[in-house]
Amino acid sequence: MAVVTIAMPARNAAKFIRQAISSIRQQTDTDWELFVVDDASEDETANVVRAFDDARITLLTNETQCGIWACHNRILESSHAPYIAHIDADDFILPGALRKMVHALENNSRAGLAHCQFYDVDEQGVVRRDIFLQRAKLYEQRARGFDYRRELLAQGTVTSGLRTYPRRVLDELGGFNETVQYGGDLEMALRIVEHGEIAFVPEFLYARRLHAQNTTESLSFKSWRYLWQRFQMCRALSRSRQVTYFHHEPYNLHRLLLTGLADTLGIPRAQAFVSEKIFMLPRQMRAKLSANIATPLRNSLYEFAVNHGAWWRLHWRTRPRARGAPKRIGYYKWRFPDLSETFILREVNALRDAGMNVEMFADEPGGLESSPHVATTHYLMPRDAKRIARAKSVFKRRARLRYWNVFLYTVLHRYGEYKTWHEDWSVFECAVDLALHLNEYNVSYLHAPWADRTAFIAMLAAALLDIPYSVQGRAHDLHRHKFQFGLREKFSNAAFVITNSDYNARTIKTYLDTRNPPPLRVIRNLFPLEQFQPRTRSNASPMFQILCVARLIEEKGLVYLMHACADLRARGVPFCCEIIGAPEEPTYINYWLQLKHLHQKLQLQNCVSFRGAQPFENILDAYARADLFVLPCVLAENGGRDISPNSLIEAMAMGLPVISTQFAAIPEIVEQGVSGILVPPNDANALADAMAQLLNAEPLRRALGARARERVEARYDARKNVAQFVEMFSNPFGLE
Repeated sequence: MAVVTIAMPARNAAKFIRQAISSIRQQTDTDWELFVVDDASEDETANVVRAFDDARITLLTNETQCGIWACHNRILESSHAPYIAHIDADDFILPGALRKMVHALENNSRAGLAHCQFYDVDEQGVVRRDIFLQRAKLYEQRARGFDYRRELLAQGTVTSGLRTYPRRVLDELGGFNETVQYGGDLEMALRIVEHGEIAFVPEFLYARRLHAQNTTESLSFKSWRYLWQRFQMCRALSRSRQVTYFHHEPYNLHRLLLTGLADTLGIPRAQAFVSEKIFMLPRQMRAKLSANIATPLRNSLYEFAVNHGAWWRLHWRTRPRARGAPKRIGYYKWRFPDLSETFILREVNALRDAGMNVEMFADEPGGLESSPHVATTHYLMPRDAKRIARAKSVFKRRARLRYWNVFLYTVLHRYGEYKTWHEDWSVFECAVDLALHLNEYNVSYLHAPWADRTAFIAMLAAALLDIPYSVQGRAHDLHRHKFQFGLREKFSNAAFVITNSDYNARTIKTYLDTRNPPPLRVIRNLFPLEQFQPRTRSNASPMFQILCVARLIEEKGLVYLMHACADLRARGVPFCCEIIGAPEEPTYINYWLQLKHLHQKLQLQNCVSFRGAQPFENILDAYARADLFVLPCVLAENGGRDISPNSLIEAMAMGLPVISTQFAAIPEIVEQGVSGILVPPNDANALADAMAQLLNAEPLRRALGARARERVEARYDARKNVAQFVEMFSNPFGLE
C-alpha cells in the first residue's frame, strides 16, 4: 500500500501539469499514489494525465466545477494511505520531498500538518536569485521562533509549501470545508492548531509557479478579499466552538482585523497594536489609499520616460578623455574568487605577473573562501547605508551635474530583464558605493570582465569618477536572452571591448555604434600551461575512463552525453563516465531534475557518476585518469551557449583526446580530425559513434591528444596572450 497519497486538483492545467507529475514520479525513495481530479477543465488536462500510463496515477473527473476543497474530499474518499500531501497542478516538488515530509510527521505524534520551505518560479519554471534569497531570509527569521496560531490569524498563508497531513487527523476533523472559496487550507490549519501542532521542514522542497492564469494572482482587491474571508472564517470557527483560542490573548479576532489591515495597508504591526480602534489610523490609511491612486500614474510616467529616453548620454563629449596609461586597474565582478570561473583568476594573476597593478573588487566571495585571493579582494557586501549616504554626498560636492546625469542615465536605460524605479535606485547606489571604493584605492581605470549587470554598474561608477572603463564579453552575458539588455550602452561607453573568440566578435559588432565604435580586440583565454602538464595515463582499469567537466546546465548538452553513454553500453564497450560539476540552484534546478530522472530512466547508475564540484587539484587528477574527454555543447532554450569551454581547453592542454560539437566558437578551439573530433550538436547517435571510434583506436587517441596540446600552446598560452591585455590597458584609447 502507498505510504502517501498526493492530492492534485486540476482545472485548465494542461500547460504545467506534466512537470508537476514528472516531479512526483522522481520521488523514488517513497511509495506514493497520485489522484488527479480534473475539475471540469476546458483544455487538454485529462489527456496529459492519461499520457503518463502509470498505474500509480489515478484520474478522476468532475462534470461540473466543484472547487479545490471538494476535489480534496473526493480524493480522501478514494485513498487509504496514512498520509495525504497536496501539490498544485501548476507547481512542482524537488527530489526527496515526500520522504522528508512523511519523516517529519512520523517523528512528531502531535503534528497534524507538515509543510516546508518553498520558492517562487516564473511561468517557465525559473526562479530569480534575488527572490530566492529574499525567501531564504524570511525562513531564517521564522527559524528563530514562530507562533503558528498568531501568524495563521495575522497572515493566513504561512503553510503553503507541500502541505502534508496524517490521514487520521483529516478524518477526525471531517475533511475540508467546501464552503470556503480560497482558504480551505487555512481553515484546516486553524482547526489543527486548536489541539495539535504544525511541523516545519526547513528545506526548499516545493516550487510555487506564478503566472497570469493563477486563480489567486488574477483576483482584483486580492489582499482585501483574503482579509475579509479570513475574518469571516475565524468568526464562524469561533461561533461553532471548533476553535476556542480566539477568545484568549494574543489571538482575539479584534487584533486579527487590526493586524490584517496593518499588513494590507503596509503599516507596521506595532502601530496597529497600540490602538484597539481602527479609526485611530486615519493618517496611515489616507497615505496608503493616496499611494494606490498615485502609483498607476507614476508607473505610466516612468514607463514613458524609459521607452523614450534612450537618447540620453552618459558622456556628453564624443569619447572619454585620454589620460595615458592607467597606474592602477580595478576589476569588478559580482563574486570572486568563484570555483566555476577560474579563468578570471588566471587572467588577474597573469596581469599581475606581467607587472600590472590590479585591484580586485567584488560584491561577495564566490565559494573559494580558502583562496589567498580573498584576503586581497575588496568586498562591497553587505552595503552600509551610512557609507552609501556619505558616497552620495562626496560625489554631489565633487561634480553635482555629473552625479545627476549618471542617475538620469540609470533611470532612462534598460539594463536588465526587470526594471523598476526602486531597482534604479539600487543599481545607482551600487555604482556610487563602488565609485567610492575605487576612489579610496586610487583606481584610475576600471574593467568589467563580464558584460552583465556588473558591467553596467562599473560603467556608471567610472562615469562618476570620470575615469575610463572597458568591458569583456564572454558567453551567457552576450547570448542568454535575459542578459542582452543594455549591451549597446555597455559597449558604446567603453574605452575598448575584449572578447575571446571571433564568434563573439561578430555578435558584439552588431551592438557597436557604427559612427564611433570603440576598439574591439579578440584575445584568447589565458592558460598558465605550466599547471597543465600532460601525464602518462594513470588508469589501470580495463574499463575506459570518459570524463566531462561541466556545470549541470542545459548548454553543456549532458542529456545527449547520457543517451550516448546508454548507446555505448548497448554496444558492449566497457567504460565509466565521470561528470564533474555542480548544479546551479535554484535557477537551473529543473534541468538538474531532468538529468537525475534521465539517469534513472536509462539505468546508468553503474557506468555514469555525478561527482559534483571539485577543487582544481582533483580535476587535474581526473584528467590524468581519463582516456577521453567529452563535452557535447548545445544551444539552450534561454539562448545560452558555451562559447569557449575552458574545461575543453584544459583537457587539450593535458594531452587528452577530446570530442565536442560543431557549435559556437568550439571549431576555433578544436580542428576537426586534427586536434579532436567534432560532431553535430543535439545528436546523441553521432556522439556515441565518435566515442566508440576513439575508445577502440588507441593510436588515434594518442595522436589527437598530442596535437591538442600543441593547439593550446599555440593559441592559449597565458604568457603570450597577456601581452595583448597589457597593450590594451596601457593604451586604452588606441592612441598613436
